[in-house]
Parts: sequence; C-alpha cells; structure tokens
Amino acid sequence: MNKARYGFTIIEMMIVLIIITILAGFVFRMMTLAGQKNDIATTKAKIEKISNALEAYRAEFGSYPPVAVYGGKQPTFYEFPVSDQTGESVFVSPSMAAQMFNDSQDKNRWNEFPLFTFGLASYLYPRYWDTAEGRCPKEFVGDLESVDINKGKTASKKRIINQWLDHNNRLSGSGGISIRDVNKDMIAISKILPFLGTSVSFKKTDDGRIWRMKRKSDGGVDWGVADFEWNSWKIGGPHEFKGREYHNQGLSLKDVWGGLLHYQSNPPYDSYRIWSAGVNGQTCDPMCENPASCKKCSDDIVAGQQ
Repeated sequence: MNKARYGFTIIEMMIVLIIITILAGFVFRMMTLAGQKNDIATTKAKIEKISNALEAYRAEFGSYPPVAVYGGKQPTFYEFPVSDQTGESVFVSPSMAAQMFNDSQDKNRWNEFPLFTFGLASYLYPRYWDTAEGRCPKEFVGDLESVDINKGKTASKKRIINQWLDHNNRLSGSGGISIRDVNKDMIAISKILPFLGTSVSFKKTDDGRIWRMKRKSDGGVDWGVADFEWNSWKIGGPHEFKGREYHNQGLSLKDVWGGLLHYQSNPPYDSYRIWSAGVNGQTCDPMCENPASCKKCSDDIVAGQQ
C-alpha cells in the first residue's frame, strides 16, 4: 500500500529556487534601470539649471564664459590655495606661501605649480566673496594686513600673485588693483545665481558693500548646484611644490555619479556645450565630432547652444 507523500522533492525545490532567482534578478534589474533613469533625470535637471545660468551670463556680458584651457580642457571647477590656519600639513603654510609667491614672479616658472584654476564655476560664482575670502593666503590675493579690506579695497600690483592678478586685473578708481570681486560683476552674478538655486546679496556699510552668499539653516553657505570641495583630491589635485604636497579648495559642478561636468566654448564664445560623462563615466573632452557613435560618449548627457 502506497503511503501519501508530503513536502517537495529535491528537484522540485531546485526548480522553485531557480524561479525565485530569476524573478529576483528581474526585479533587481528593473530597480537598477529605474534608479539609472532617476539619476539621468536628476543630472539633466542640473545641467538645465547651469544652461539657464549661462544664458543669463551671456545676457549680461555678451558671450558665454571664456574659460581658459588647462591641459587641453576647459574645466568646470574653480580651485584656490588655502592657508594653513588649522595646522593641517596638506594646506599652504606661511613660509610655503612666501616661496610660492617669490617663484611666481618669474614668468618662466609661475605656471609650474597650480594655485588657481578659473574654471566655469569661477564665472558663475564669486571668486573672492565667501570663497577665497579669509581662506586664501594673503600673499596670493593681496596683503590684507597693510590694506584695510573694508576701506582700501586695493593693493599694490607687486603684492598680488600673478595667477590671481592675471584673471582679476580690474583697476580701481585710485589706480590700484581690486582685491575683491568688483561691484559690477557681483551685480551681474546676483542675476545669474538664482538659476543655480542660490543667491547673493550685499549689506551696505560706511566703507562700501560687503557681498554675502545665501545661507542655509545651519549658517553654512548655500552653493545651490555647486559643491564646495574641502580637498582638491576631488577636483584638480593634489598638487606639489618643491617636493611637498598641498591641496586646494574650491567649487565643483558634478553629475549625480560624482563626475565633474565638462564644458566647451571656443572664441568668439557665441556657442557652448556642457555635458556629463553619463553612467559609464567615460567621455571625450574636448567633445568628439560624432559622440553618438563613440563608445566613450554614447551615453553622455549634453546641453548647449550650437
């Protein structure tokens, strides 16, 4: 007499496990694709904000940002050296800053060590107020001990490092060089920053204007779509000066995957492209002629005015 069977055989259990594995893999793939679509949409939205800011820049200045070429590329990040105020050895000490300043006066050597990278972010955000202000060594942006920052506003040309001077060479009424961002540029930036999710305002004092970026609830600066990088490992560094490593700080424009955005605009700067390297993190910079057929660029997320 046959006894009733209860439970599953090994073969039946294996079939069930295979079905569960297939279904789990399918669900995982669908979730991954949904996550990628969300990431792509987030990056597209960020690039769209920057594109709107670029149009606002063109409306103010008559062209798109004329970003200089560094190593064959037009970077999107802005970096600057930081003084060793916290005792961290990776930042620039006063003695090191003095050596850098002296070496920078030699036009044959001043580009040997990167102190400033004036990428796209430096055209959309303040270069001095709330960025280099209070962080950058005085040897690089002006001797603030001999010049009252709230009154004089200017410094002798000889007392500012060449890399800062060449990109911020704006004469004041007294014939000196402005240490800070000049008011006309800050007024233009105040029209650009709302497109990037933040703002800048000024308070008027007896000595002039003091510009300040929008603050978060915790008191920190609200950079909108940009990230403030405390360590140049994440942007343009680390760097080296006479065998000693140092790190800059700065602002970066990144996609949702943590990759730096890319920018391209050639003279006369009446067109531009801004893009993300996409999910695969690979791209051609400068952008190749046929990105759709390029293995590196096939998933790039691109915006611009051609």
